[in-house]
Amino acid sequence: LQQSDTAITVWGALDSSYHMIPATVYVRSEANVTINTITEENITTEIGKAPVLPSVVEVQYNDGSWDNMNVGVIWDAIDATQYAKAGEFTVFGTIEGTDKKASATVTVEPTIEYLNSLKEKASTISNEYRIYTEDSYQALQNALKVVDDLGTIDTDAELNTAVEVLQSAINDLVSIPITHDNLAA
Repeated sequence: LQQSDTAITVWGALDSSYHMIPATVYVRSEANVTINTITEENITTEIGKAPVLPSVVEVQYNDGSWDNMNVGVIWDAIDATQYAKAGEFTVFGTIEGTDKKASATVTVEPTIEYLNSLKEKASTISNEYRIYTEDSYQALQNALKVVDDLGTIDTDAELNTAVEVLQSAINDLVSIPITHDNLAA
């Protein structure tokens, strides 16, 4: 091809299939092309494990062509607190030559090991010296019972529920300010 800014479609077949598959080849002058859109990445990791983000992202150019092999991205730093608990967060990245930002939605999932460590942590919380309100401490005890009553965790939904119930109860403990009066009681 001698002419720039054109596209041709070629057809081919996989060795394992008789189906013909099209591929479009774009011939263009680099000076005439700009990034229109950047495909959002979806990443999954476990609680406590830093997500592994891709070094390249998929983009669509103003001429309609796509590239998922050559567009590098530098991701913003991720604070470890973002993947220290179950949930989702978004990370942004910079691509050279454009002011558009890449983005990745990171889903942080719990594990049985994490649930067991959370149960151990909750079990060691004592109210012997009445440092928490009775209601919040009782809510923690109730949460521990709910998780224990689940028995064997068979599904992701059960695991997510157990972690959420227990983590919420720990987070919702209300401390009582230490005063001379409640020390004497």
